[in-house]
Amino acid sequence: MTTYTVSINANGSDAALHRMVLAGLPNSYRLVEGDAEVVLVSAADLADIDRRCSSDTRAVVVDQPGLLSPGELAAVADIATRHDCIVVPAPRYAPRLAISGDLLGDSVVEILESTVTSSRSLRSSLVEQLALLRPVLGAVESVRLLRVAASHYSFEAAMLDHPRSHVLLNGVASSIGSDEATLHSVSADRRVVVRIDAGPVARPAEISCYDAGGTRTPWPVHQHSHRITLVQLHGVLSTGVGDVTYSIEDLRHDVQLADAFW
Repeated sequence: MTTYTVSINANGSDAALHRMVLAGLPNSYRLVEGDAEVVLVSAADLADIDRRCSSDTRAVVVDQPGLLSPGELAAVADIATRHDCIVVPAPRYAPRLAISGDLLGDSVVEILESTVTSSRSLRSSLVEQLALLRPVLGAVESVRLLRVAASHYSFEAAMLDHPRSHVLLNGVASSIGSDEATLHSVSADRRVVVRIDAGPVARPAEISCYDAGGTRTPWPVHQHSHRITLVQLHGVLSTGVGDVTYSIEDLRHDVQLADAFW
């Protein structure tokens, strides 16, 4: 297996998390100082991203991508273009749900409610939430504001491929530093309940599907979403094929939607 070099911002706000995730992939990535093939950066610490990229860089992985404004996202994409590398957004919830497989089958979702509780900005929470919806219902076409305040928001979303589904998105600012997302979908013959914690690295997501056959729960995933993204990226870099859960095109679409309200 090829081992790729990776650099992080050692003094960044998410450095401890990034080190823990990389420690779980010793055969895939080697943490280095200076030039690296993969640059792992938090959207909260973008000041030195251009300096950290080099001719060796093949990918820039962006943690907390929902913090990016459209202008900042364009700037990151421009830096990647100049260094001939790709940009990989790393959402904190969507990859853990995506690898659970098809939970809905042929069921038509009638109602879906999701709530994100986060110590991050509400704008970032909405982008993370839009990413979380993609493994279930695909892309959001538009969002309608129901309520927004300093501590919470509520939106109604219209889905591009599922226009009949009623989707409610809630966000709550956490004062105790918690970061979690819940999702509850209801169909005529199936109900799916999801809870994902973005904090503890090894805490498995709670994913349950209820139907006429009883309760089904996918095998617990004892890994952070970033680990899943980095494993997917390793495959892309090694083989030149494959994809990651959430692309820069997906992020650009979702950031544009959220930017209209903050």
